[in-house]
Amino acid sequence: MEAGIRVEAKVAAARVHGLSLGRAWFRVGYPLLLPQARAAFFLVFPLALSEITLSALLYAPGAETVGVAVLGALNGGLYREAAAVGLLLALLSTLALLALGGRRW
Repeated sequence: MEAGIRVEAKVAAARVHGLSLGRAWFRVGYPLLLPQARAAFFLVFPLALSEITLSALLYAPGAETVGVAVLGALNGGLYREAAAVGLLLALLSTLALLALGGRRW
């Protein structure tokens, strides 16, 4: 919360120096909040990706989630297909990590 207050103050300072509200947030606010947004993404993304219980409860015919598809493949004895989907999910996570990791990678 304290970091958000500091960002608002810096956006206000950018506005004092002549930037419009949108441009001040684009040039000052968003770059300052981006590391916190990345950290929040990597805290929530693995939990959401691995949460099979909620997916199974919310499952409706015609609206199958990835978790339900993998579980159905495993229950049906389609181990290769389930492993392939798991590998694709791991690749997706790796790509997200590299894309959102910024220049440090």
